[in-house]
Amino acid sequence: MITLRNVLRLNSISSGVTGLLLTIVPGIFSNLFEVSSTSPFFWTGIFLVTFATAVGVVSIGKHLQRSSVIAITLADSLWVVGSIVLLILPIGISVIGKVLIFGVAAWVTLMAILQYKGINESHPEQSFRQS
Repeated sequence: MITLRNVLRLNSISSGVTGLLLTIVPGIFSNLFEVSSTSPFFWTGIFLVTFATAVGVVSIGKHLQRSSVIAITLADSLWVVGSIVLLILPIGISVIGKVLIFGVAAWVTLMAILQYKGINESHPEQSFRQS
């Protein structure tokens, strides 16, 4: 069963793994994107590890806080908007880089949609604490 709690856990895991990869081996990504600097990948990785930790904490709480889930969904939505901007701007990113950006944006869009649906549907195992 796809529950909001499970979607949040999946979001946390996928964000965390991506973040760790970007932090540990940013050079691989700079090569794939055909850019010289590894710094954007490293710092994006740090952000994602931090985000994943926060999402993980929210997902394991006894009661999901509606405001926290909304904030996570908003952050995911902003990620997608940022990805679209990167794809539109005339910056020197390789085709492989653009495909990776698009793929991650599609995944994050799915997470945001499922979270949005989860916020608005009630499940017996899901309880919100208003905050």
